[in-house]
Amino acid sequence: MSFSLELIARWRSHEKPDTSEVLSAYPGLARCKRAVVDLAYEEYCLRIEAGEDLDWVDFCQRFPEVEDSLQRRIAVHLALGDGTEFQTEEEETVWPRVGKVFAGYEIVGEIGRGSFARVYQAKEMALGGRPVVIKVCRQASNEAQTLGKLTHPNIIPVHSVQESDSGVMILCMPFLGMFTLADLLETTYGVHVSRVSRLTAPGGIPAVTDQSSRRLQGRSQADGYGQVAHVNYALETGIQLCEALQYLHDQGILHLDLKPSNILVDQERRPIVLDFNLSLDRSGIECRTGGTLSYMSPEQRQVVFTRNGNVRLLDVRTDVFSIGVILFELFNGRLPFDNDQMKQSTLAGDPSVRYPWNDKNPLLSNGIKRVVDQCLEEDPDRRFSSAAEVAVALRSQQTWFRRSCRRFRGDRGFKRMVVYSSALVGTAMAYLIYAVELYRIFP
Repeated sequence: MSFSLELIARWRSHEKPDTSEVLSAYPGLARCKRAVVDLAYEEYCLRIEAGEDLDWVDFCQRFPEVEDSLQRRIAVHLALGDGTEFQTEEEETVWPRVGKVFAGYEIVGEIGRGSFARVYQAKEMALGGRPVVIKVCRQASNEAQTLGKLTHPNIIPVHSVQESDSGVMILCMPFLGMFTLADLLETTYGVHVSRVSRLTAPGGIPAVTDQSSRRLQGRSQADGYGQVAHVNYALETGIQLCEALQYLHDQGILHLDLKPSNILVDQERRPIVLDFNLSLDRSGIECRTGGTLSYMSPEQRQVVFTRNGNVRLLDVRTDVFSIGVILFELFNGRLPFDNDQMKQSTLAGDPSVRYPWNDKNPLLSNGIKRVVDQCLEEDPDRRFSSAAEVAVALRSQQTWFRRSCRRFRGDRGFKRMVVYSSALVGTAMAYLIYAVELYRIFP
């Protein structure tokens, strides 16, 4: 067992966790960033479990060398939480331990944890050690039943479900990478957009910054190509997400918790929808109320905050609103609404106040804005009536002509090439006309 794991084991045996003190006593340990992240993350979890009221952003800032990695780790942790304080278990759950074999899976690392579930990167030993992600739940969920009947390239599949000897449920899913739309937003705009209020307890996939995205950001700052590529990618991502949603809706399922951290980006740059713990399957009996405040539709917020309504009365337009929030965030680098103002307006029954579009970005045409604005309408009757309609509207912004116009406006290199090429063609045509005239005059 490594030294950091020994320290964590001692902390779990009711020794006071203090990462800063450990790093001061063992300066060499600070050179191993993975160990620092593991220690700081464990300290955060243990202190929250002990009832401390910690600001997680301030906590991460205490470790500047690993601040980004630690924030992403804790963001996944918060996404797994159920919005309540950690609860004392009547009977202690036997959770998997890193480096050990648990129910046929070799545990490679912990991705995140909540009150009732933990997610791990693992290897499935019975199948040649193939990489998988397992979600270990202390209580049963309808997530496996929902995922088990879905087959779509943009929806996470499930390999298997089993109950371990210790009584926990294990949901096994393929390991498709470690990069989400939340990371794309962070690397594109340089902000930690995953700082949102989570009200319930679904699972997730880890988020790690992709170096290619950083290179794209650098090129964007240099010549504008990255900005054009980002807008085109955001539109294509929206189209694929809407197609996946339409498939879900055709099966009688609402997702009800769409957000960037629940959308994996695989190696082929396809968005993969994750986390169906809060989904509403109209063919089943069980349903849970919750979601993520920043991405909830007004009618979903009414159900969650005021209890005035039935979650089963929500329809596909709720997910359409969430898609609108994600698209607005992808195009602007910020959420369209303020969290505190949203909650207050919901309790008061007033409409939420929208932030304006980023008018400094010439690539955001009126057509793109109209599509997103219609998704974000407070009145469901004024939104698109289906995800398929949103996909069609987004695809109309991806025609060859519109893509060329965006590149001409945003990519200085492309604009220079077009201007120079046009000048050369114009000059060649002038010489050609002049030569023809000379030939006609002097045959």
